[in-house]
Amino acid sequence: MIRYYSTMEHSGYGRIIEHTIYRRLQPTATLLRNRKPYKNEKTMTTFYQQFQSPAGLIHIVANDTHLKAITFSSSWEQVQKSVSDIKNESNAITDNTRIQLLEYFAGTRRDFDLPIALHGTEFQKRAWHALLTIPYGETRSYSEQAILIGNPNAVRAVGRTNGLNPIGIVVPCHRVIGKSGKLTGYAAGLEVKRFLLNLERAR
Repeated sequence: MIRYYSTMEHSGYGRIIEHTIYRRLQPTATLLRNRKPYKNEKTMTTFYQQFQSPAGLIHIVANDTHLKAITFSSSWEQVQKSVSDIKNESNAITDNTRIQLLEYFAGTRRDFDLPIALHGTEFQKRAWHALLTIPYGETRSYSEQAILIGNPNAVRAVGRTNGLNPIGIVVPCHRVIGKSGKLTGYAAGLEVKRFLLNLERAR
């Protein structure tokens, strides 16, 4: 199946060139980027599911059309504040997300095929979209991520934005580390970040 995948590269002149590519490779995730909200999206039911993973308790939030959040317990309170009327019941998207995450932890899945939508400022969406270009088992520095989005001086802003990433693991902010190679900043804690990186490096 040919899936839609959008990627970005640095032009060398301080600009980002965005390419639309049709490829037969499975993307890191199916990203619904800059789309207009569905007319009835605000009235859609928000579904919720949690499960115990090797890295800790994971919370999954989705509506009828897309995945809205994947978070560990340390960030769950923040997600709850941004999502109203959560129904403590799963749906097809939360079920599929849980299955794919279990495959990821088992080492049998490197790429996710989930309908996600990232809502935020243009800067935030560019930073999160850049995370999707980091391959499984590899890392990038915050400065490299800032260069990728065409704003090399925004290293600290990139770090703060990664900390607000609502869809952990699938949008892999854990793959961004300090320029020296040191693990810094992760909403779920550095132990979880280290666990995820070691999991990917071992495969």
